[in-house]
Amino acid sequence: MRLSSIVAVAALTVANAAVTLAPASAGPADLALAKPACAFADRLPSFVAPPAEWPSMADLTGAAGSAEVLVSIPNSVGAPLDAQIHASSGNRYLDAEALRVAHAARFSPALSNCRNAGGSYLMTVTFAR
Repeated sequence: MRLSSIVAVAALTVANAAVTLAPASAGPADLALAKPACAFADRLPSFVAPPAEWPSMADLTGAAGSAEVLVSIPNSVGAPLDAQIHASSGNRYLDAEALRVAHAARFSPALSNCRNAGGSYLMTVTFAR
């Protein structure tokens, strides 16, 4: 089964998949409190990911679940620096697909005080029927 493309700023629900992107930990660079020193407003990171494929082995077993992927986003637009499973879906095939989508995604970093701000974020990929 082919799922539609995943495109999100913070969260978007797509056919049979929900993806969210949130800071991995709260810190002093809280975008809500930052005061921009220029004409551009602060923004959260955004990403575009390729279509996700429902793994056939997971389909045969009726697997469903959510995988949390910890992604490290660079200070520039592009691929993540690193991606790893933070919390498993309970199914290795769904986890592998969540990792594939995270590695193939292209990110735009957060903007804080008119500077690109990379960081670590949790990307949650939920597979449901």
